[in-house]
Amino acid sequence: MAHLSPMAQLSTLIAFNGGLRVKEILTLQRKDEAEASKGREWDTRRFSGRVPGERYIVTGKNGLKRKVMLDKKLAQTIESLRLDQPKVIYDRNLPFEVKYDLLGGQKFSATFSKASYQALGWSHGAHGLRFSYAQQRIDSELQGMTYVDAKLIVSQELGHSVFLTGNDPLL
Repeated sequence: MAHLSPMAQLSTLIAFNGGLRVKEILTLQRKDEAEASKGREWDTRRFSGRVPGERYIVTGKNGLKRKVMLDKKLAQTIESLRLDQPKVIYDRNLPFEVKYDLLGGQKFSATFSKASYQALGWSHGAHGLRFSYAQQRIDSELQGMTYVDAKLIVSQELGHSVFLTGNDPLL
């Protein structure tokens, strides 16, 4: 983390704590500003085993909107960076209406990879934070469930379009 700017450190924490893709950081909204996509059955056990936090909505692949949960202190920091008015930014030539002054998308991805190479000599990119989120959830926080149930819950938390079975890779 020492090789990252404070904004990149915050984005790293957000991505790891919520299992977010880099572009999803740009789409962060309060839970009263949007709702999760309908037409999908969301498991009621999502986020079980976690310390209660604040729920947000993000927009992921194929426009899927899902709830994510972030630690309360992290949410307070995010709220301190809320813009007075949303603004449109472009990431990979796509428009995003952002509500927070956060580093996300390609800029965060490039910053994270560069810092990883500086610190470690290699990088799995910021997407590796999602893998770490999944590992932590399954290995520590969902211990009382079957492995298949834990993978189902985590796959929903990650916003996968196809829910996993026992033998499918998680990411």
